[in-house]
Amino acid sequence: MRQNQNDVQIFSGTMTLLTSSQVSCVSSMYDFSQFNRIMNIGGRQGMFLSTILKNNPKLQLLLL
Repeated sequence: MRQNQNDVQIFSGTMTLLTSSQVSCVSSMYDFSQFNRIMNIGGRQGMFLSTILKNNPKLQLLLL
């Protein structure tokens, strides 16, 4: 069980690092204003959605 928890922490940290390095680029390159709602399935911290929301404050966001 302890090994699985370690794997989860490594995976989570890696995904956070990858997201933080790409989120600004993706959110500025894509026009999210054409949508009313955006859902992030499997998101952990909402970093991607919060960046999109800064540029599109009228969007409804859902983090699952």
